[in-house]
Amino acid sequence: MSSLLDLPLELLYSISAAVSPADIVNLACSCKQLLESSKASLARHQKLHSELGFVHDRDALTVPTVLRRVMSQPHTQWHIRKLEAWGSREGWSRWKNYPSNGGGYGYVYVSGDGDANDRFLAWVDRWRSHTYLDSAFFSKAELGRYRQIMLRELRLSEEMTKKWMDLLESGYDEPLKVILIALCEGLRELSYATYDPTGCDAEGDPLSMLSTSIRSIYSLGSPQSCQWPVGFRALHSIIISEPSGYQHRYNSFSSDSATVAPLFLLPAIRELRLNLIGYRESGDYVWE
Repeated sequence: MSSLLDLPLELLYSISAAVSPADIVNLACSCKQLLESSKASLARHQKLHSELGFVHDRDALTVPTVLRRVMSQPHTQWHIRKLEAWGSREGWSRWKNYPSNGGGYGYVYVSGDGDANDRFLAWVDRWRSHTYLDSAFFSKAELGRYRQIMLRELRLSEEMTKKWMDLLESGYDEPLKVILIALCEGLRELSYATYDPTGCDAEGDPLSMLSTSIRSIYSLGSPQSCQWPVGFRALHSIIISEPSGYQHRYNSFSSDSATVAPLFLLPAIRELRLNLIGYRESGDYVWE
């Protein structure tokens, strides 16, 4: 430690700025001088944690914006602890904000501490739309990096990579979410809120690419030797069809059991809350 403290103060500031978020607190607690040189880094990480600790996709631009930030500033990914998905956008014409009830109005309940009179409707900016976007939204370099992540991190085959890259360029946002999940070593919780697939014009299962990626990685090694992306290794909790207070759960999307099964393979998973799994597989109930 004495040799470190013999360094010029300017160099200590540079070292503190380069230390990973996971280690900066330990460095700052070492001694008074290192605490002083670490204050700027601690403040920066505190701000990032406040901004990025909880990420959701209710605004269509949030996930691609955060993903670009993670790829250009790798230390930011450590601060993302929860990702919440409210729907699947399957094409540029569907890049609108959530929630939307499909009936011309968008609102959510915001509860107060008092009785029912204290509850009020908070209007969501439903009319804000990004449907003017097209494949030019992504640069060639950006698409190239996404492709490499699919091949090297998600271990998708060339055929599957082409499929998801084509869908990404046509406006599907599911690949962006899966890539973000894969890159975030601080990610602990992944949640898919209840939403009406007819209201957001979504036909596919929002877990499809994640499930395919897990299977691809697992098939290439034993449970002990699988080369999981840092985000897949970090996940502790996944919630499927989490009640949102916005959409009745039985009108929500329903993943089938084959799509959900790979989630059990994740190495650090501790909690899986699975709602409505196979609900659509069971067929329509016949009332007697």
